[in-house]
Amino acid sequence: MAVSFERQITGIADDIDSDYKLASETIPIAVHALEEVDRRYGPESPTPLEFHNAHHSIGVARRNVRLSNLLHHYIPPSFRPKIFELAILAGATHDLEQGLGNDANERASTAWGIQAVEEFDGELNTKTFKRRLLRANLATSVVLDAGGELVQVNLQRGSRDPIKFITAFGDINGIAMEGDKRMWQDATNVYLEMTVEPTAEGLYDFLAGRQKRFMRNRLNDGRIKSDIAYYFPDTVDDVYSDMRKAYHTNIITAFGLARMLEERSDLKSSVAHIVRSFESRDRTLLGITIGKLVRRKTDGPTQG
Repeated sequence: MAVSFERQITGIADDIDSDYKLASETIPIAVHALEEVDRRYGPESPTPLEFHNAHHSIGVARRNVRLSNLLHHYIPPSFRPKIFELAILAGATHDLEQGLGNDANERASTAWGIQAVEEFDGELNTKTFKRRLLRANLATSVVLDAGGELVQVNLQRGSRDPIKFITAFGDINGIAMEGDKRMWQDATNVYLEMTVEPTAEGLYDFLAGRQKRFMRNRLNDGRIKSDIAYYFPDTVDDVYSDMRKAYHTNIITAFGLARMLEERSDLKSSVAHIVRSFESRDRTLLGITIGKLVRRKTDGPTQG
């Protein structure tokens, strides 16, 4: 596993724009964190999780770097140092602890990351870097409000360090950044992880109505602009414009497919057949398989 994680993190680091020189300890610490996530929550662990696992952590690190690239020239100079190291390590460490509850999980996860930084004792071992890593990870803390909406409760609290916005967005907005293929995978895995007795009908409803509501609530223009304004008050319109150009097509496509699922009840039997075929097998490919079915049945375009 370690070799695979190293290859993936190195590939993410290669996506960093320009001639940025990454601190040498970044990749080893990230790989070590992913190994620990996999040991705790991977398929061979005592407590496997379908969503909060190493695959998700790698995805957050990847999206954090890509969003940091997109927004780099808007980030105030005081916050630019080590932004890519933070992007990678926040992605790799933010979900190391899953058993303590809101905020406590993120603090314990960060404590693990800070200990790794201190043990390496390289250029990242500063009070500033460790404080910013905690800020980034706390920004991913979520609760469900009374209406069932996912709320990142720390996103508009405290420091206006853009790494908080970047990590929070990268954590739960894979659909926007990577298209509808990410919706099928992530939504399926979230449903399987949070549901004690998952059913084909329950999964279908989650992929349709729940995802449509998620995008309407979390990825509407007003919500995104509000978050941007908190971190980029002087360049709100420009940041919003760049993010809209990058992600709006993905959001609209995924929203349309989720809405179509609600309307196409004839697809339920096909989805149920796929779910049954995965009951005695590794379910990591279930979401991907459902997505391929929907695209084949509807000729729905894939973005991302």
